[in-house]
Amino acid sequence: SVCGDGVEGGLEQCDDNNTASSDGCSAVCTVEAGYTCSVTFPSVCSDNDECAAFAPCAPNATCTNNVGAGYTCACHADFFGNGLVCSPCLENSAAPNGTTTVLGCSCNSGYGRLAGATACTDVDECSVAADDCHANASCSNTVGSFACACGRGYEDGAG
Repeated sequence: SVCGDGVEGGLEQCDDNNTASSDGCSAVCTVEAGYTCSVTFPSVCSDNDECAAFAPCAPNATCTNNVGAGYTCACHADFFGNGLVCSPCLENSAAPNGTTTVLGCSCNSGYGRLAGATACTDVDECSVAADDCHANASCSNTVGSFACACGRGYEDGAG
């Protein structure tokens, strides 16, 4: 039997009636990684869906089957990791899908990271001049935000 003639014989593992690769049966009639081929003639090869077969990813991750090439795992939003292990972003932070490190978890509004830290802590907007209080108003830090209070003799127009 000759590879590519649609009849399996000799050392052939499959024969899909062609000598093209990347269709499950290689140019030398061996089963390509990530595929299973039928014993019918010509061979019919199909992708092994590793995601459906053995759910390799973490519970808080999405598995994407890659035809003939395995799979990839990506953590859900607000989790970080490699997809095989996903941890929740630390308190007061959130992240898009696919974040791989805790530093990929962005601090929520009103929170920030000190140099070298991984946790998000309250930012004192008043002390770092990040408030928008009027010159005749005082600023008070609150958890995750700030509040403006009009000075004596002034009325609340916008803080």
